[in-house]
Amino acid sequence: MSSIDYVTSLVTDKSRVMILNYSNNPTGSILFYDKIDALSKIAAERDLIVISDEVYKRIVSDSGKHYNLAEFPGVRERTLVVDSFFRLFL
Repeated sequence: MSSIDYVTSLVTDKSRVMILNYSNNPTGSILFYDKIDALSKIAAERDLIVISDEVYKRIVSDSGKHYNLAEFPGVRERTLVVDSFFRLFL
């Protein structure tokens, strides 16, 4: 089962939100175009809100490129891009 098939299998009629966290720390691993494209189609077809945490988007290897899910057709209006979550403890 591919990773996209696995994600698709997890989405049910009760699913409302897809949360993405990439590129991630500490590896800076990214999702390639075909994966982001497939995730955008899942979100659009299933009417999911997308929360995309992209705080490490600038930390990618020279051979990689970060793709913002909101750039894909049908998901811009349903995507919230978060550059960083921060909580201050006093």
